[in-house]
Amino acid sequence: MNQADPPPVRNDVFALPTRRPLWAIAVAALSVLVSVLLIRTINTDGSLESMLPEHDSSSAAMSQIAESFELANNVTLLVQADGA
Repeated sequence: MNQADPPPVRNDVFALPTRRPLWAIAVAALSVLVSVLLIRTINTDGSLESMLPEHDSSSAAMSQIAESFELANNVTLLVQADGA
């Protein structure tokens, strides 16, 4: 075998979709189907209460503030780390 020729196994793997296009389409369709089913299980919660610890007095106070004002969805929280 010449050094410029890639190993035969690598050629077989990359040539598989061209030799069996229906098999490649079936694998792609199955991947899309599984991805869609898994994405549907993701539940997002963008509420302020879900971002704060449950058993903390400061998070309880922040939750009360969020419930008191109508603009609770537009609250911007600025945080500064020590030493910054």
